[in-house]
Amino acid sequence: MNSDKRNFSKRKFLTNTIAAGAFAASTVLALGASSALAQGLPEVRIGLLSFGTVNWAADTIKARAFDKLNGIDLVVQGYGGNDATAIALQGGEIDIMISDAFWVSKQRAQGNDFTWVPYSNTVGGVIVRNDSGINTVEDLIGKNFGIAGGPVDKSWLLLQAWTLDQLGMNIRDAVGEVKFGSPFLVNNMISEGEVDAVMSFWNWNARLLNDTENYHQLIGTGEILGVLGVDGTVPLLGWTFSEEWANANPEAIQGFLRASQDATGLLATNDQFWTTLKGRMRVTDNPALFETYKTQYRAGIVSSFNDADKARARSAFAILSELGGEALMGPNPELEAGTFWGGFAF
Repeated sequence: MNSDKRNFSKRKFLTNTIAAGAFAASTVLALGASSALAQGLPEVRIGLLSFGTVNWAADTIKARAFDKLNGIDLVVQGYGGNDATAIALQGGEIDIMISDAFWVSKQRAQGNDFTWVPYSNTVGGVIVRNDSGINTVEDLIGKNFGIAGGPVDKSWLLLQAWTLDQLGMNIRDAVGEVKFGSPFLVNNMISEGEVDAVMSFWNWNARLLNDTENYHQLIGTGEILGVLGVDGTVPLLGWTFSEEWANANPEAIQGFLRASQDATGLLATNDQFWTTLKGRMRVTDNPALFETYKTQYRAGIVSSFNDADKARARSAFAILSELGGEALMGPNPELEAGTFWGGFAF
């Protein structure tokens, strides 16, 4: 039996064992695989924000030995910010990081060969206070807004596109003051009454939505995309790496991407395993937030990325490009050829 078939069989057995709830048996299998395969495996170095939610998947890969079962040794390196992670990738300190497709496209326009495989779908929306009197998007007119991620935040751009389509105006020009800041600062703005509505990163939105007595979602990105003619979810973040590195290390990149899918597949279906991540998630004393995180994370899992998915993503990205302009896209208003890596589909 060749290596690929052997690894596939082990992954299939592990998945079936977990699905049946036999955690003791699956743990023994994973530990055995880790010991048996540890020698001579290609090392794959990924760079992640030390506090980011992608660590949940990375921890799962290591805990269940999905890296070893897929023929690699995963090394996770933590960084304090996106810029530091990008510099590490560009400098060859790491092999893979998380970014959006627009960063990859801009890099390709500059002559770099980075490419992208999706990891997480767009999940987010507009959060308002229950006592704000805001019941429709039109009620946001004249209100103060807090945005995490800056003027070209993807959810903010999608909301602008929705209002142009549905209300005949850009909500950016109709609201009161728009304040940009970190997710922590944006959440604090609405809790302190400095703004009337916010759009933040999905896990920070989840913190607000967990407080159902005070907050609710006015409109979500899924609803926005549907109105704009994009039927289905669209990936926002993805694994980013050099094509040259991938071509030189085909077993390493394929093994890593399979391990990533094994991890998200487990997180999508198995409630019991999530309990092992509570410490990393910092929710050991907050069971309600734990459940909200789990639900929101699962909503963002990418289940497929075939030709139809790529076409849908390009449609959504074209909408964002029109509003985000060069600040989002760089000199090319369309995604550069090769932004989506053709070497892996699911």
